[in-house]
Amino acid sequence: MLATDKSFESGTFLDTVWNDFIINQGDVINVLVFPKKGYNLIESQIAIDNITMSAQTSIASLDYAIDQKGEANLPIVGTISLLNLTVREAELKLTSAYSPYYNDPFVNVKITNKYVTVYRGSAEAQSVLLDRPDITLIEAIGMAGGIPDNGKSSNILVIRFTNGITLTEIVDLSNMDGILKAQATVKPNDIIYIEPGISGSLFRELSPIITSVSSIVVIYAFFYNINK
Repeated sequence: MLATDKSFESGTFLDTVWNDFIINQGDVINVLVFPKKGYNLIESQIAIDNITMSAQTSIASLDYAIDQKGEANLPIVGTISLLNLTVREAELKLTSAYSPYYNDPFVNVKITNKYVTVYRGSAEAQSVLLDRPDITLIEAIGMAGGIPDNGKSSNILVIRFTNGITLTEIVDLSNMDGILKAQATVKPNDIIYIEPGISGSLFRELSPIITSVSSIVVIYAFFYNINK
């Protein structure tokens, strides 16, 4: 699909630098709010039955969409703008917003819809959830199922869209330099394409045809030599 020829020249934009995720329109965030600076997360509510004492924690987790204005409609505080904030900045803003309603609130925010897409040769494409911002290229490929048997480890194409520009870089995972390069971090919406090689199934399908053609050539050569 995205195979490159020998004259293709890729860029060099991959690096190990990573930044916290930025909240954008269309994102989905998970928000948890706890009183007493999250005391209940450390000291769980204790339930005693007739035999043993076990720690139990009940956490209600809900997802909230960021609309076109960059706002989320959250319980108690209502509509609040989180556009272009990092996760940490959003947590601080929501901590302030929930302070009138909670005693020393502890707020945890997580973006749940940041993905990269991995095309594994002729295998089915995989959407890989980025549950943290420092996931590397080699991790993303592994999370998608790794390089398939017919995939070219020497030709991993990474495509990134940034500021209206399409960036491309080829990583060769067949040597140590490429493995080191694969420690670069991926970004949301990156596309990772593993170029497929010639599959073994193709050879199996062509084998009867090749055998038949070879037999015809041998027979033709035999009778040709007889008639000379």
